[in-house]
Amino acid sequence: MLIRFATTFTSLALATSAAYANDTTEQSNQDASRTKVIVEEVIVTGQKVERSQMDTVTSVSVISGEAIDDATGLDDFYDILERMPNVARNGSFDFSIRGISGNGPTNANNGASTIGVFLDNSTLTARSLQAGALSTWDVESVEVLRGPQSTTSGRNSLAGAIYINTRDPEFNYDGKARASYGEYNTYQVAIAQNVAVTDFMAFRLTADRQHTDNFVENKTIDGNDWDRETNTLVRGKLLFTLPGDGDLLFTASNSKFGDYGDDGVINNVEDRVNIFNTPTTWFTDVNNYSIEYTQPLTDVLSFSSNTGYVESTFDRDSDADGQAGEANLKQDSIEDNFSQEFLLNVQADNLRAVIGLWYANGALDDSYSTRDSLVDADEGGPIPAVLLDFSNESRENYENAALFMDFDIVLSDYFTLLTGLRADYERRESRILSSGERKSSTGIPQADAVIDALISSQAGVSRGASDSFNLLPKLGFNLTWNDDLTTGFVVQRGYRPGGVSLNVLRSQAHEYDAEFTTNYEFSMRAEFWDDRVLLTTNIFYTDWQNQQVNVEGEGGRFDSMIVNAGKSHLYGFEMTSSILLMDGWTLDAGIGFTNTRFDEFAEPSVGTDYAGDEFPGARKATRNIGTTYRNPNGFFVSANASYGSSGAPRLGTDLTLDDYELINVKTGYEAKHWAAYVYANNVLNEEYVLERYETSQFGDAVLGAPRVVGLVTEFNW
Repeated sequence: MLIRFATTFTSLALATSAAYANDTTEQSNQDASRTKVIVEEVIVTGQKVERSQMDTVTSVSVISGEAIDDATGLDDFYDILERMPNVARNGSFDFSIRGISGNGPTNANNGASTIGVFLDNSTLTARSLQAGALSTWDVESVEVLRGPQSTTSGRNSLAGAIYINTRDPEFNYDGKARASYGEYNTYQVAIAQNVAVTDFMAFRLTADRQHTDNFVENKTIDGNDWDRETNTLVRGKLLFTLPGDGDLLFTASNSKFGDYGDDGVINNVEDRVNIFNTPTTWFTDVNNYSIEYTQPLTDVLSFSSNTGYVESTFDRDSDADGQAGEANLKQDSIEDNFSQEFLLNVQADNLRAVIGLWYANGALDDSYSTRDSLVDADEGGPIPAVLLDFSNESRENYENAALFMDFDIVLSDYFTLLTGLRADYERRESRILSSGERKSSTGIPQADAVIDALISSQAGVSRGASDSFNLLPKLGFNLTWNDDLTTGFVVQRGYRPGGVSLNVLRSQAHEYDAEFTTNYEFSMRAEFWDDRVLLTTNIFYTDWQNQQVNVEGEGGRFDSMIVNAGKSHLYGFEMTSSILLMDGWTLDAGIGFTNTRFDEFAEPSVGTDYAGDEFPGARKATRNIGTTYRNPNGFFVSANASYGSSGAPRLGTDLTLDDYELINVKTGYEAKHWAAYVYANNVLNEEYVLERYETSQFGDAVLGAPRVVGLVTEFNW
């Protein structure tokens, strides 16, 4: 339904815009003073060089802060991901670009994601990116770059990179506020205030609180309040202007996210019932600090420095065995990332370039323990089950340094050479301490002795270290056929660093190597109908070598190691369009397709070969369309629709993730200093599965949100 709707709507919009453009041309001949209405130019900054979208060969989607405010259902980072082609959400803790999840296709989570997410130039930690924890209030723009960005973004960007830029202070006194309330006790209270302190100093304060009781019921302990979530954000930005047009910007923010329950549901998933029988909490606290310094040196040369530090703490206290007993699971994590980047930028008529120096370090301290876990040692045999306590403490450190450059060399009005190189060094160290204790007896002394010996053999300390040096080149060209048409081609290498894999069950460390992709990509950018339409197309093929895969042993998911045992490939395309139908009426649409395949991936321990399988979580087809209309008399309406095809939740299973079609609508009245709206998210109340589990111990699935209807009021001054 959605693709027919999108195709019909887009065709109608193009026909309307063409007719309107013809009318405009005729009217312009009669009235030369009439203002020309065109699609607003988009500047892409995520590759460290400012380029217009027409000059950007990389596949990129940019959503502005104004577009986020206009739409409904874009209050959280994960909401934005569902509105872009070839970008998909995978449950509450992961997402994918071009079918590649943040932990990689086999969940080989080695501490370096395949997708880097940067907030005000600081590298976010994994826990700060869970659904509901990253507010989009008072954001300037979000850039999603698809495909490897390793030349300029480094270690975390084999599949892509996402840059979130929040609004900077300005030298005036203004502000805005929002209050909303909807079904399931869903509400938001937010404010942003800008203050010009002096002629050279300005300050911006942002605060946001969001809450929902959510949609899962637990009849055992918390009823309808189960799985409620609250997120509170406070951010301050202080801007100084310096002599010579320089800027110095300080940013500090804190985000506190609390999830009181679990979103896993059982059996008839439409009933949204959870089975945990002990209270469950997930708390995340994130502090983000950054310093940005920019100084023009000449008319075409500038220097900038970006310093960032992010620290996140995560505390989990939950049911460890579903409804089977009273087992408890506790996890405490502290993760931090520090980064320092120096950039020298050139913006000349015949050269756009950046030369950068990068340094980063970070650590992850993680403790994980279960208490009173009921373990059936012989899986239903004559030996009774026993209660066990188990714990492990791990620490991972990394250091990363790089020198990189990226050049657009204009050789003629027609031909631009694209080239880049990154020399990257990384060192990683890991340590794990495991222990266990039997808390009850089988009643058979010989069996107890065997269990105790097994626990003792798996306890102890393991350490590992690795380092690597990699060169990451980029080469391509961009052809400017005229002011309204460009085509390009680029070959680029992507990578994710190697490291040390820790087997929790066996208390063992294993070193593995870096993995690499080679991406071949064609691009086309076109403006037409008197610059009212911008059309972008990217076609790609990616070859993946030395792939890091997570291989499980006989002991299950805790008995696993990351090894270099895979090869794969993927190919597909993205196409987007931005159309200005008339002043005040815009239309945006996108479509994406990705086909993923493992060429080699065997697990000898379980006798399984996954060659020929698709990547877990990969949705082949994604589509989106949205429109916003503002009447001069104050009437406002915004609507969007998105589609994602079905996919497999993991390897070696017949389970599937549902396809989905989501439609969201927002309409209301806007005055000069206030506005009021009614919104409906998931208008058709689509029921769809974001994540499925192999066993019902912790629930069968995680569902997408149902229909939510509410009211919004906004004020500005």
